Amino acid sequence: MDGKLKEQIDEIIALAETCPEIYKIECFKILLIHQLRGNTPQQSKAENIPDSEDDEEKMQREIRDTDLNYKFKKFMEKYSVTLDKINQLFYFQNGGFLGMYDNLKTLKAAEFQIRVALLHAMINAMSNGDFEFDGEAVRAECSMRKIYDTKNFATIFKNNARFFTGFDSYKKGKLIKLSDQGKEELSKAIEDIST
Repeated sequence: MDGKLKEQIDEIIALAETCPEIYKIECFKILLIHQLRGNTPQQSKAENIPDSEDDEEKMQREIRDTDLNYKFKKFMEKYSVTLDKINQLFYFQNGGFLGMYDNLKTLKAAEFQIRVALLHAMINAMSNGDFEFDGEAVRAECSMRKIYDTKNFATIFKNNARFFTGFDSYKKGKLIKLSDQGKEELSKAIEDIST
């Protein structure tokens, strides 16, 4: 990851930390998604204020089948993942997918980190069909949720290399792609977290 992106993520973390506790994680996710998509936070405030309840409905809603990439739909079919399960974890707002899960149903740092990685890959796959994630975004979310194993972050990925295609070591700035075993593990995580 280049220095500029690291600075931007640090700024996002600092900004999210200023929010009330209940909003910190969601604020972080929204700002990070905007940053990763290349959006700038300098949008007019008027653009973000709904004119009516109908406009608010357009901004925030359940995910529809038509919102999902074809490759992701094939994943859903293969692993019997229902749209209802997806809507228990994510919602659609302003053309993107945002998480609404609070509990990843584990307190083990390693399992937590892998689940965050899988869910980041899922968000990407729902949008463009690629089951891949940025490890630094995973690091930032783990840190934000206060279950970040500083000493073992890279080791956790290495110990779970079977979930990733062609993974030999963790490299900042390089996207990590899920293997078939990783996709299967994602389907299990979806089932566990959404129940």
